Amino acid sequence: MKTYLLETYSQDLKFEENSKIIALTPKVCYELDKRGIKYYFLNDYYSPVKMLKEMSDYFTLQLDWFNRFDEFLFELFPWAKKIKLKLATLYYLFLKNMIDPVIGRSKMLSGLVEQVKPSAIIYVSKEFKKEEVDFTLLFWKQNYSLFPRLVPIVCKKYSIPFSIIEIKRTESHGFKGKFIECLKNYFKKISI
Repeated sequence: MKTYLLETYSQDLKFEENSKIIALTPKVCYELDKRGIKYYFLNDYYSPVKMLKEMSDYFTLQLDWFNRFDEFLFELFPWAKKIKLKLATLYYLFLKNMIDPVIGRSKMLSGLVEQVKPSAIIYVSKEFKKEEVDFTLLFWKQNYSLFPRLVPIVCKKYSIPFSIIEIKRTESHGFKGKFIECLKNYFKKISI
């Protein structure tokens, strides 16, 4: 069965019969509900409760990884070893905030693939502009999620055909743009 992962929705989308639709955002849920289209959540296939149970082991493994990373950095920067400056540990929170979402979403996607056993995965997202990616922020720019980066890797691991449908962006500036416009209009009305 083909599986659609929807990060965005368009009325022009046509789903194959007997396919599974997974909504990844609240906005997609709203649009699908409005049209009476049956869908599932990614959490239906990988429980946050299961993830919490694995956290203790994961945390221990992560601490071990940071210790090994510190040892590796000591080899590269002998001056850090001399003054006992653990560079990886120093940046623990920053690195953890980058690593944990990747691990968590990968586990969720693997859970989906292992339970559903899709014949193909079709990822539906907003038009993706690669030049907007800022690697100093890793993946968190322009509201791009990790999913379009992880799904092809998971599909390759499980030998599942993967394709992506990009929905053209509209000129709408979304909630932020509408909010700013409302504020401007409000201040125009109250200015004397």
